[in-house]
Amino acid sequence: MKTTTTIETMEQKDLDKKSRLDVLLVLSATFFAIVCAISAFLFFENMRLSSSIEANKNEIAHYINSIEKIKSDKKIIAAELVTGNKSDIRNAIKASEVQTYINELQGISKKYKMIFSGFSYENGKVVTSAVSMPETVLVGDDGVKKISNLVRDYRTGSGYIFQLAPVLSVSGYEQKRSFSLEFNVGNVK
Repeated sequence: MKTTTTIETMEQKDLDKKSRLDVLLVLSATFFAIVCAISAFLFFENMRLSSSIEANKNEIAHYINSIEKIKSDKKIIAAELVTGNKSDIRNAIKASEVQTYINELQGISKKYKMIFSGFSYENGKVVTSAVSMPETVLVGDDGVKKISNLVRDYRTGSGYIFQLAPVLSVSGYEQKRSFSLEFNVGNVK
């Protein structure tokens, strides 16, 4: 009986070995199938990502080319220059508002009853010549009074767009005084 039980035990051990081998074989095959599936997935995902990266590189190259074309357009360059130098351009426009300066001189002419001749504007300075004539021909009515009123107002007043430079000389006679005026335009560098 021992031999039969030993044979049976041996057969049972053989069966257990076979079933363990079968389980290991099934587990190995399953693990191999999973690894193959993951590898295949990663391979195709890599191909998809590579083609996507290549498409993005082509698109970036296209955008860079478009940007270069736009940057080389003279209108765009001019717009960038204007945008970058906006404050300087505004200051230059303000400094070149000659009509405003002429209007101011006309106002001075009317207020002080003087006649201006000649006009030059350069580097923030307005230069002109003036003639001051008295309103009457009475003795003692001198054009110098108008000149002194103008100088006093522009030296002590505020709110004018001009700053009066010193009046260096006045020529002429009691009834007709000639002189030169130089104004510095306010807020012009």
